[in-house]
Amino acid sequence: MKSRPQAEKELAKALSRHIGYTAGAFDLDRLSEITSEINKPSIYGFELVKAIQLRPRAGQSESLSDEYASDIVNFCAATGLIHRIHGAGSPKLTKYTLSTEALVLRAASALKIVGLREIVLVTLLLENDADGYGLMLELLESAQHDEERRGHQLAERYLASTKAMRASRLAWLHTVFPHEVLLRRIAADVPWLRLTKRGQLELNEPQKDFGRHHSAPRNGWAVALGHAETDTRRLTDRGEELLHRIRGTQNHYSWIGPTEDVFAQLKIPLDRVVSGPRAPIRNLLRPSHNVEVYEIDEPVYRDFVNFMREAFPYLKLVHANQAPTAPLEYYLLLKERHLGYRISLNSILERAFKENSESFAPLSSRSSKMAYYLVRHNT
Repeated sequence: MKSRPQAEKELAKALSRHIGYTAGAFDLDRLSEITSEINKPSIYGFELVKAIQLRPRAGQSESLSDEYASDIVNFCAATGLIHRIHGAGSPKLTKYTLSTEALVLRAASALKIVGLREIVLVTLLLENDADGYGLMLELLESAQHDEERRGHQLAERYLASTKAMRASRLAWLHTVFPHEVLLRRIAADVPWLRLTKRGQLELNEPQKDFGRHHSAPRNGWAVALGHAETDTRRLTDRGEELLHRIRGTQNHYSWIGPTEDVFAQLKIPLDRVVSGPRAPIRNLLRPSHNVEVYEIDEPVYRDFVNFMREAFPYLKLVHANQAPTAPLEYYLLLKERHLGYRISLNSILERAFKENSESFAPLSSRSSKMAYYLVRHNT
């Protein structure tokens, strides 16, 4: 069971799935590109900024400014594509390393796997920006039924909706945490809340240009991810399907809550929990039928084994012989969405290692017997 401090952190995270404004957020392709710039276990921030600046870009003769390249790095870190670490030798210098999702993007790009990039990016955005992106999908959906809500009013509606969402959440927090000390501990990790001089919690009001700064990039994401049409901004079938998933049983997006054990640890009765889907995000994107299939169809199994082999050079850790098995979940999620049913990752991995011992070898970690794998040189 989670510790109380961990549960508090996870609740605060669920209450603030919103990436702050950065100029680097306007182009989702930057997320895919940055995976090729980190070709060692970790890289200093200034090295990554320079690598982004030196990357050739079609139709651009001048390199990006330091500020803009830094914004791209910050956006990639905010989405969880890269992780910040601090070097032991230079604690004041920030270093970055690739996340599991970055490894999958690298493999998807190299192997040209249709749909895998979108699944990874959608997962990252829902994990870290569901409040921002989910709200954008809601506004685009409502606008297609109301001509007056299109165009220049989008920014104003985005700002108003954000304020209403946060006010509702603050009111809910007061009902489930009547003791101020407990409430303040949660609020300390929620950036849109602040403590007044009198010791009272109140909303940290967004600036007047918040709506424009935050709605514009997310409007572009919807098109880039195939969730909205380029010209009309009407939601596509994929956009409608994603909006339906993040709404859960409601007719509007409310939030993506933490796992149920968080509420148990914080002693919040489930009948007082705000309705909406819950983490983990991967389960939210999987086929709705909760039962996993353990008997894998032969074509699906062979395809998965082939991906393990072909993706290995792109999934493996730099200067290491092994690759983590966690990225394989994303490829399996892609197959699940095509097939319409869930597949047990452990079952398909166990079979792959058992039947292909001459090709693969599983490696364990403290948390899993199959955390890593390697491809034998004679395959």
